[in-house]
Amino acid sequence: MMRICIVGNSNSIHIQRWGTWFAQQGHDVHLITTGSTKIEGVTVHHLIKTKNPINFFLRIFKTIRIIHVLKPQIINAHYASGTESFAAALSRYHPIVVSAWGSDIANDPEKSPYFNFVIRYVINHSNIIHTGDQFGKDRLMHLGANEDKIFIMPGSVDLDLFCFNITFMKKPSQYVVLCASPWLPHRNPAILLQTIPYVIKELKDITFIFVGGGSSEDILKATAKKLNIEQYVFFVGKIPHVEMPKYFSISDILVDTDVQGDYAGAGIGITNMEAMACGIPLLLSEREYLRKAGKSLCDESWYCSLVYKPGDSYDLSQKILTLLKDEVLRKTIREKELKIAQEIGDWNKNMQRMEQLFIDLVKK
Repeated sequence: MMRICIVGNSNSIHIQRWGTWFAQQGHDVHLITTGSTKIEGVTVHHLIKTKNPINFFLRIFKTIRIIHVLKPQIINAHYASGTESFAAALSRYHPIVVSAWGSDIANDPEKSPYFNFVIRYVINHSNIIHTGDQFGKDRLMHLGANEDKIFIMPGSVDLDLFCFNITFMKKPSQYVVLCASPWLPHRNPAILLQTIPYVIKELKDITFIFVGGGSSEDILKATAKKLNIEQYVFFVGKIPHVEMPKYFSISDILVDTDVQGDYAGAGIGITNMEAMACGIPLLLSEREYLRKAGKSLCDESWYCSLVYKPGDSYDLSQKILTLLKDEVLRKTIREKELKIAQEIGDWNKNMQRMEQLFIDLVKK
């Protein structure tokens, strides 16, 4: 059994799953967080976050103090540009594994000299940096990481919960398009609403389901009313993570809407991997980080579906129609996605790899 100190936001489902898994293996898990969510089996050390500039230094000081009091056998800091991750690196406590989530290394280094410095410092003072794919590895090396310190493990899902050909409820129509993007301006869920008038000209028996919830709810509902498409739209809102398989089970495709501006991250994304494990063809827009690198989403080894132009509702509508009208194409994509999810997205197998990595570092 190891004493593990995780640093990250407890409000994130990723941190919750991470902490819970290690606790279930019998490890003594502690979490330093500004989040308010409690995690079963995990000892939470809560830090107060405010906009007061002094709070930044207080959080760094308190994080370092907690680490030295706990004397963990290993630290796992999530999100390389986070204040608490910076503090963990400043503590000079080892071994430390940093998990880079995507936008922290894809976009944050260009936001300001401060973020650039923090990320490089955290990377240089880590024993191992965990990332989700080859792009993340290339980006980390560009930021100064040694190749032999980089550990690739994709976002993973519980394949017992997210699986193909299990029906939880009846389909509301012949075709179902699911959108699980948060209802936030930078995620642009409205673009999917704007496609519906084009789609229903050719397919009438169709439902567009939106799950996720967020601050744009009123705007989205007003948009649906303005476009006179309310009969085709079902706004579900935020749901418990364990309920997602219900909606995957009745969906024909998953549309992951644009990620705009500096919020754009990298990698597969947990929701996309969950859809793949359920055999639901993905439909994504080109990623900004790939465009900057002169690449396309179609170049990614894990992606095997169509791609739509960012911000182009008409192009998105045509890609939706292409997928829905071509059952053979959907089946081909489904088979490829299921194989990829089994090969790289098994949560338990991947977490066992991470656990072994921790054990090996502690033994050194």
